[in-house]
Amino acid sequence: MREHPFFSVTVLAYQVAPYLEKCLDSILAQSFQNFEILLVNPYSSDGTDAICRKYADKYCCIRVLHIQNRGQLLNRIAGFQESRGTYLLTIDGDDWWE
Repeated sequence: MREHPFFSVTVLAYQVAPYLEKCLDSILAQSFQNFEILLVNPYSSDGTDAICRKYADKYCCIRVLHIQNRGQLLNRIAGFQESRGTYLLTIDGDDWWE
């Protein structure tokens, strides 16, 4: 992965275990590949963390940010602050891209 990705995708990954793999697979399937994925996980208790770790171990473009849950907006801002991309995109962990 390049040191400075063109864009960062911040994924809010809190209690979304049933949906997260579909979300991540949809991002990884995009034709443009100069990006990073930042999974913002405020210590989910439903198995989301295991999925985050599995994907981060498999794909070098994925990082996991563990934070205290401060609500959707502040969690998203924390992800933006850790992002390295020139542009920022966001998606909830229970959504996906076509």
